[in-house]
Amino acid sequence: MIIIPGRQIFKRMLCLCIVILSFDLVYSGQTYYVSPQGSDSNNGTINAPWQNLLFAVRNVSPGDTIIMRGGTYIMGEVWIDRNKGMGGKPGKYLTIKAYPGEEPILKPGRRRLILWADYVRIEGLHFIMPWRCDAFGDGLQIINNKFTGPQPKFGAIETGGNDILVEGNFIQIDDAGGNTQDHGIYVHKGERITVRNNTIIGSKGYGIHVFDEHKSADPADWAANPFVMKDYILEGNFIMGSQERSGIIIAKGRGSQYITLENIIVRKNVLVGNAVFGLFIREGNNIQVLNNTFYQNGVAYGNTSLFIDNDTENITIKNNIFQSTFGHVVNSSSGTNIILENNLYFPNILLEGISDPSAIQADPLFVDAQTNNFHLQPSSPAIDAGVDVGLPFSGAAPDLGAFEFENFPTNVKEAPGTPKGFLLHQNYPNPFNPETKIKYEIPFVAHVKLSIYNLIGQQIKVLVDQIQETGAHSISWNGKNQKGEIVPSGVYFYRLEILQSNKPVIRKTKRMIFLR
Repeated sequence: MIIIPGRQIFKRMLCLCIVILSFDLVYSGQTYYVSPQGSDSNNGTINAPWQNLLFAVRNVSPGDTIIMRGGTYIMGEVWIDRNKGMGGKPGKYLTIKAYPGEEPILKPGRRRLILWADYVRIEGLHFIMPWRCDAFGDGLQIINNKFTGPQPKFGAIETGGNDILVEGNFIQIDDAGGNTQDHGIYVHKGERITVRNNTIIGSKGYGIHVFDEHKSADPADWAANPFVMKDYILEGNFIMGSQERSGIIIAKGRGSQYITLENIIVRKNVLVGNAVFGLFIREGNNIQVLNNTFYQNGVAYGNTSLFIDNDTENITIKNNIFQSTFGHVVNSSSGTNIILENNLYFPNILLEGISDPSAIQADPLFVDAQTNNFHLQPSSPAIDAGVDVGLPFSGAAPDLGAFEFENFPTNVKEAPGTPKGFLLHQNYPNPFNPETKIKYEIPFVAHVKLSIYNLIGQQIKVLVDQIQETGAHSISWNGKNQKGEIVPSGVYFYRLEILQSNKPVIRKTKRMIFLR
């Protein structure tokens, strides 16, 4: 009989635990496939895909990926429920995404993709509304999807929870019925929610609706169940044409004394032609409104661009551009410490209940506001006119509005000097119609390929595919595909590749928005 000392047993058990933990950390999950032409009796491989998304989500584990092949899916409600062991967990996302170069189209009736789970990522799908996405949990990501059709109830995307990212989605509401006064993106209670770089056009209600309330009518229940809405970032969104409400609202409802709404950042958004206000701050504390562009909001009702109400306090409004034939900022709040500084107003300074001691009254000189090009011309008074609010900038000081000025050349050409590395700049203008310019730099002679891709990864246009000299280059894209056809409105990507033996050795990609 062999006796192992207690210390040795402990060491062996410790090693075993470390091995198990290490395996858990590096586990990358399995990949499964779903196709309209598949069958749920298959094994879910690329050659034998499943057919139904609901079947798939019931048969996968945290860390797995479900890839949806292109085509139209006619299906009922898909519910990913944590109470049934579904979803992901920290470090192990359950990912549902489009197959590269293909477009899965979800086209049922008034149904939803419901995420009542944690650590789920939805990427690259096309929702034909009123089908929509509800996402409530922790660590959820709704990225680079497309929503088109009539206004869905509550919103195309409705979300709440902690550490949530809603990014790069394209939402366009048509006028063919739908729910009245519902929204593009509806954000409920939670912490650390980021809504970034989304395009929202034509919502019946608010483009982005930050709001929640107690569902019970019993005040005792409110006191027993307080909740928070805090540390939200609304950044880089393009919101246009909200039909019956405003571009963005920040508010709380019933039982508001037991709801903490604070630490909200609204920055670098473009708000255009929304019916009531561009931004409505109805309640809240410690809200920063920085470097946004407001253009002709409130015109339909003769209202203002930015309205502050109730007992909101500690509001900072800096480095914005307000252009409207009606009001710019109205403060109707009873709260304190509301700061309005260093903003540009045109054609007149139209303020009520507040003043801006460092106001600039001037034409911002947008490149072409009629085609939603809100970048700045070289002679714009908004250039270097801002104050430092902690955002990156070039030049002597930050620019005003949503876009930092970049002086793009008008034709493809080589600039003098040798770049220090490969650079791909943001296209200009962005969003754009009918044309945009893309600028890049290469530090040595190379075979350059510059291509345009749609949201689902299909290459639709090759702009450059040739040997180019050292230096700075730029080229225009007119929104047409390789066949010369105008592409639909939406989010697109442009990719710069440096090739050796026709294989990419360096690759950089950026996002842009085309509006028809």
